[in-house]
Amino acid sequence: MKLGPHVIRQSGAAMAWSRVAPTVKALDSTEPLSIARPDAVRVFRRYFRGQPTTTADAQRVAAEIIVALGGYYHHKLYVEIYNELGRDEIRASLDFFRTVTHILQIVGYKVALPCWATGNFEAEDWDLLRSLNWLGADCIALHAYWNRNGLTEWNALRYRKYWRLNDPPILITECGRDRVRDGDFGSYIGAEGWKLDGVSREAYLAEARAFDCEISKDSYVIGAHWFTIGEDDRWRFYGLDDMAVGEFAGPGPVIPARRGIVTGYPDAAWRPSANYGYPITGARGRLGHEIVFLVDHIAQGYESGVSSWFATSGGVSAHYLVCRDGRIIQYVDEKDAAYGCGITNRPDLANPFIADAMRNAVNMNLLGINIEHEGYSGVSMPEAQFQATLRLHADICKRYSLPINKDRIFGHNKLDSVSRANDPGTAFPWDRLFAGLLPQPVNAVDDALNGIAHFGTQARAAGKSGDIAAMNRHLDSLWVEVVQLKQSIGK
Repeated sequence: MKLGPHVIRQSGAAMAWSRVAPTVKALDSTEPLSIARPDAVRVFRRYFRGQPTTTADAQRVAAEIIVALGGYYHHKLYVEIYNELGRDEIRASLDFFRTVTHILQIVGYKVALPCWATGNFEAEDWDLLRSLNWLGADCIALHAYWNRNGLTEWNALRYRKYWRLNDPPILITECGRDRVRDGDFGSYIGAEGWKLDGVSREAYLAEARAFDCEISKDSYVIGAHWFTIGEDDRWRFYGLDDMAVGEFAGPGPVIPARRGIVTGYPDAAWRPSANYGYPITGARGRLGHEIVFLVDHIAQGYESGVSSWFATSGGVSAHYLVCRDGRIIQYVDEKDAAYGCGITNRPDLANPFIADAMRNAVNMNLLGINIEHEGYSGVSMPEAQFQATLRLHADICKRYSLPINKDRIFGHNKLDSVSRANDPGTAFPWDRLFAGLLPQPVNAVDDALNGIAHFGTQARAAGKSGDIAAMNRHLDSLWVEVVQLKQSIGK
């Protein structure tokens, strides 16, 4: 379930759905976001009349967004900067988007852009933003409406033609029945709003179910927002307030009341596997052995396949899966042995912990925490996935007092150099991972980063209190630190 509400006003129906939906988008108010369930994705958009895009407007726009957020923060919150700019407008506004994105991220927010209109993008648009590293955005925002012809790769599913493995995840910020085209030069089909398009409530609900089913096949789609609930008079023909949308509440949070019961990473979603325990399936604990190392894996696939694989009785498992969009899923309690290490075949006996286990005939699963990564061997991680696995590794090492070195953190290939030689593969970011885990010396770069963090926090606090002058002073100071940082790293 990936479909949630697009909230314009805080009507009773809008707030009721916001409390249970897997994802929520709100316009100009954080109230629907603040009541969303803990694991829900959140999207915020500040309405700007005219949507100015000159570079000179960038700091003011970022400041207005920060003020509108009023200090609200959540680790799954994304800020959508603008809405449905044309292709040429986006190309002419790259510096604007880059600057606004940079400011919002420094202050602590994730950014979704460029928010293409339905079907209003081509391969060259994706290639341009891909060549610019998506201007630093955390996810790709777009609209995915359909018409009476159903879901096609021109309209609602067009993103499938262009998304590539190393692109950021996709956030569908609006979807539903609308007047959109089918075909490169096709005419617009349908009415502006489902209530004018001759479709019954039951049929429209069925269309939404079908769309949710389609996007749920794509692990790189974070969520989609059905336009609109809490509608105003302008959008009354799109309104969902009198719809039976309760079925789109999703299965509920995947984090049950587990803290203090299940040992693990606190921000991980809990999706228990039956595949754990040694020497028999379901046996709790590790036969008295302590956790002495972490084993990293590459899944050779996506979350849906991994979860299905781990759910098969008698199969395999890992303690964690780190997804390409930055989500982390836990399948096995850290207190228990997962089925991740498999057969030991020509292991690296230079590692003293592996050599000791071999001498004493100890199953490797009893000694390690297994961490799977969504993706394929030889394909680099997106930034969201790297940052998530860095946080997970750091948390585990801290809790178990594990030293940061290559004897304690290694790949599956170190246990099986024959059939797992490419697990996790050559693209796994070992050097960057260890650099991120090890303490770094204080230098000019650190000073600048500390300054950026300080003034970013001050700017957000000033925005929350409504002190615009103070917020702008802090943003000015922040930019001084950014210049210092660029000079320190030679850019």
